[in-house]
Amino acid sequence: MKPATLPLLCLLALSGAASATVINFDFNLRLPDDDDSNVAMDTYVGLGAAPDSPGNTHWNSVRRTSSGNVSSASGLNDNAPGGGPIADSAGVVTTVDILLTSTTGVAGETSIGHQRSVGQQELGNSLGYEDLMADFLQLDAPGADSAGNLGTVNGTINGLTAGGLYEIFFYGQSTIYGTPGSSTSGANSFFAITDGLGGSIIGSGEQTGWDGTNGGNGTLTEGIEYVKLSATADSSGNIYFIWQNVIAGVNVGTDSATDGSGGSSDLASLNAIQVVSVPEPSAAFLGGLGLLGLVLRRRR
Repeated sequence: MKPATLPLLCLLALSGAASATVINFDFNLRLPDDDDSNVAMDTYVGLGAAPDSPGNTHWNSVRRTSSGNVSSASGLNDNAPGGGPIADSAGVVTTVDILLTSTTGVAGETSIGHQRSVGQQELGNSLGYEDLMADFLQLDAPGADSAGNLGTVNGTINGLTAGGLYEIFFYGQSTIYGTPGSSTSGANSFFAITDGLGGSIIGSGEQTGWDGTNGGNGTLTEGIEYVKLSATADSSGNIYFIWQNVIAGVNVGTDSATDGSGGSSDLASLNAIQVVSVPEPSAAFLGGLGLLGLVLRRRR
């Protein structure tokens, strides 16, 4: 064995020692008295777009309140007794929570509804994404059914590690109303990280699109079913974001949903959110780098 082989193997092993934690939120319609006897949709169980270990398939089922707002996700978690607490993908209890803020029932303000229908996305495919994508929260912009109105829901992800780096996967796709080619096909969503609750956008936001297939094409594709944004938690362990409907020339340059008309929609979807911690290099890994450098220097 060459002298550098063993340190290289050790370095490779150490590089995988620190693993990411994934926390999954499935936004759906399950209510405390809903036995789902007349519909097929349940809380999703399985892997999403975020990389994770094969056995880490736990998702937190989050429903909206009767008033139309989603408050603390941990208080609405149907996958835990008493509505909480939230658990990560391995089933380990976590402090992380999500809060969506929107005023309902007032003219001119954004409301949050819900939707579940046999005409939604990713139905009947072999990968089994129906429970993830076919029920969701629905953003209803001011003056719904009148194109050009922008609606905004403010979100907070809290309970994170202060200063920690995270990747956030936002899912937002449906065919709420209309048929291919109509202005509402896709009902895609715009997501962005902000510098505070209702604050300014950090960097640039991203929008979801539409795969062009009624019932879905059976895949999860970045920029179509979901977008991925990076963010650093503030000193209080919070990351803030916004969720909006997509309007060309207002919050995006063009509407990337392949609906055939380029039309905008007053409706937008939020199927799920995955929160993924980005591990910092461990002390052992950094030490391994030093050891490797020493070995290579001695070989010269």
